[in-house]
Amino acid sequence: MEESTEHLLLNCAITRIIWNYFTADVISTDHLLANANIVKELLENWPKRRKDSFGNSLWNYLPYAILWIVWISRNDIVFDDNHLNLARICNRIKGILWFWIGGESKNPGNYFVNLITDWSILVRR
Repeated sequence: MEESTEHLLLNCAITRIIWNYFTADVISTDHLLANANIVKELLENWPKRRKDSFGNSLWNYLPYAILWIVWISRNDIVFDDNHLNLARICNRIKGILWFWIGGESKNPGNYFVNLITDWSILVRR
């Protein structure tokens, strides 16, 4: 199968595992991606969560972080001969989320280690 942007970011079996890891506690991955034929549709239809909380901040930035890190990881594999490592990719996604939402200084009482170990608890808040 020819690699397209949509295939890589939305439909690739490995990418689906990543989407499922991050979203399954909130919404069905199949439901989330079923109506997204292109990345723009995914972003336009991303379920919004309005409550002002750490978990909701993570959720609202999540699709951008997944798309960015999947793309970067693909390039690392293709151009730098890196090996696929799902745990590393998921931790990179969490790392960029932590950075984008301002880390501990903007989120007192929340720590990066909680992002690594308690993802499903945080996004359900």
